[in-house]
Amino acid sequence: MIFGHKYRLLFIILLGAYSYLNTLFVETYVYYGLNAPWYEILVVMTLIIFAVWELNHLAIVVIKKLLPDMGTVKCLVVFLAAGAVLASIAGISIVYSAALLTGLPENRMAIAMKLGFIYATRINLFLHILNAIRIFVIEYKSKELEAEELRRTNAQAQLQAIRNQVNPHFLFNNLNVLSAMVVKENPGANKFIEEFSKVYRHILNSQDKELVAVELEMSYIKPYLYLLQTRFPDSLVIK
Repeated sequence: MIFGHKYRLLFIILLGAYSYLNTLFVETYVYYGLNAPWYEILVVMTLIIFAVWELNHLAIVVIKKLLPDMGTVKCLVVFLAAGAVLASIAGISIVYSAALLTGLPENRMAIAMKLGFIYATRINLFLHILNAIRIFVIEYKSKELEAEELRRTNAQAQLQAIRNQVNPHFLFNNLNVLSAMVVKENPGANKFIEEFSKVYRHILNSQDKELVAVELEMSYIKPYLYLLQTRFPDSLVIK
């Protein structure tokens, strides 16, 4: 929610200044015959923004406490309606109080309060639009992160499943070869056992790692190729 932002006071001041310059440019006060000093108008507009902002901040706290399980869209609609009511009251009250303090003629009082009402409700709508955009952007990014995490978890699970299938198969195939060599009293048995131990130790050490250094992988290529050449002496040629 933007209404609880730590820099909201700065944003309120900037929005008040922008609003005043905007109304000054279109000669709103001349058109409606409101001949008030510029600083009074600026203060009133800034106070309206401040009141609308803080009342909305209070409203969302109350709404969340009263309706904690409400969905995002429904919450935004209820929040907008509550904000519109509070903004209307704030706009009319502030303009009426300012008119009394500055001695605004009675024949201009109604139009001043009408302008205060319109300005407050427009500011309220503008702030709620910004708030809704921010909420939907945050939710979109959150869902993207969740989807990415799910894809990563699935990839890890698939990789682990493949490892669990390949590793025992690799082990028993080579044990069969080793068994045949030992029975025949082949002098290469010790060499095979040594190379096989290196390769399988590497498999066990790296099976739970997502990434393995290229240098480490390269160091186990030679023992692995030796095992393959021993198993397939006539059908495997490596250059």
